[in-house]
Amino acid sequence: MGNIVPQGTEGGDGDLDGLLDDLGLGAGIRRLLPDESDLLPYLLKDIPGVAGLRLRARWYGRVLGGLGEGCTIGPGITFVHPERVFLANGVRLAGNSHLEVPRGDGRIELGAGVYLGWGSFVNTWMPGGYLRVDTGTWIGAGTQIWGHVGVEIGAQCPIAPGLLIVPYQHAFGDVRRPIMEQGGSTGPVVVEDDVYLGMGVRILPNLTIGRGAVVGAGSVVRRSLPPFAVAAGVPARVLRLRQDSPAQ
Repeated sequence: MGNIVPQGTEGGDGDLDGLLDDLGLGAGIRRLLPDESDLLPYLLKDIPGVAGLRLRARWYGRVLGGLGEGCTIGPGITFVHPERVFLANGVRLAGNSHLEVPRGDGRIELGAGVYLGWGSFVNTWMPGGYLRVDTGTWIGAGTQIWGHVGVEIGAQCPIAPGLLIVPYQHAFGDVRRPIMEQGGSTGPVVVEDDVYLGMGVRILPNLTIGRGAVVGAGSVVRRSLPPFAVAAGVPARVLRLRQDSPAQ
């Protein structure tokens, strides 16, 4: 996967005091929220319609790590450490989604033309955790992705609503101790280019879904799948390879 992140932009080619005046707010709000990464989303995140899209596209370059041309940021989007979020040209974030890099040097990188559906939740969670999505991938509404030690999704992947990637497994072998105290294990998740994930797919840690694979709705993927596999079930099993069947 190549470099899909634009350089950080200055953004906001205007006077912030002028924006406050346009919104009918005084300078006192700047004393309450002196950090622009807090102030600008507070001011602009819930403005509806075309005006809100235009204002967020103009000003969020001042708080995001990178904001490419033609990005669309819907209403109700929230960020934690937005300076660790990088959006390439033409990224579309649907409303009421949350993108969070809570600690360390984690990052969220969305490549050119990526769509993240309404009400999605992305959290890199661990130090160094990340999500990287390559060009042109469509991620449906209500998706939940935890970055842990790294989640990579390739280019041109159609992903139906309700995807869940939680790359962590709790240990529970000691019946004398609460499960919450037993720790667990994690591992990277890689979804290669042109993978089709059906509605409500669940993906567990330490695996790769090969290029061109198709995973049926509601499946739980526990192990790696080869390229061009058609898989389904709980746990997901390979039913056939795409080159073994006529085009449909």
